[in-house]
Amino acid sequence: MKFPLFLLLVLCSTNTAAYGISGAYERMLYWYAYELDQQADGPKVVAKRCAGEFGVKTCNLKQFLTYIAEGPGEKANARSLPDAINGHSIKADTAAEMIHRGHLTGSYRINYVYEMVDKAPDLFAMIARHGRGVNRPQTSLISDKTAGKSVRHYPLNQVMTARKRIEDMRVAGNIQAAGDHLRQKFDANHVPANDLSGGTPVTQGLVVETSERVSLENNLRYIAVNLQEAGERIQATNPPNAEPEGSGFNLS
Repeated sequence: MKFPLFLLLVLCSTNTAAYGISGAYERMLYWYAYELDQQADGPKVVAKRCAGEFGVKTCNLKQFLTYIAEGPGEKANARSLPDAINGHSIKADTAAEMIHRGHLTGSYRINYVYEMVDKAPDLFAMIARHGRGVNRPQTSLISDKTAGKSVRHYPLNQVMTARKRIEDMRVAGNIQAAGDHLRQKFDANHVPANDLSGGTPVTQGLVVETSERVSLENNLRYIAVNLQEAGERIQATNPPNAEPEGSGFNLS
């Protein structure tokens, strides 16, 4: 059956969003980069004005989150996080849940994390993975600085956890958006009143959603959609000769 070109585009999207669960893990990834930057040799480049804003030698996690927060509401939410978040070697899953539960899920100031970057995808590439293009170096800041002799204790496994969660949540968000589009096009009777399902799964109709745990280490949940099963249901109820004409890709 033919699915709209929109689906291919949305599933291939790699935009970074500072919102929701992904945004909580993004903040933790950049916090670990800040910790590494403080240990490593050379000039400090991650949130380098944070300590000066608070009059300290090195920011703790709450201070870091407050520093990069955008707007008074986000800053207030950061300051209201439990002090336990400042615990030594806090795990990414644990802190991300605190951040999410504390409603610190709006946008953050990208150029406060790294002054040379003003786009979220470029920041992610600069900090955490190899990349190409404008502002995307061949090696990431994390890989460069962990190679320094002065770095002794660094939670690289937590960095990898945060990065994986970010990528997983982006994919899940894109798949959910594709499912929403399919529902609106082929199953309008089951489109939620607010148009998109948000945090409550749509459990009836052609495009069924489930609530899944992000990790066994916390209680955060995300919306999952099996697009293959949705496509099979849609195909069974919408014969090819009944489909509207238009550009698309034959996925069957």
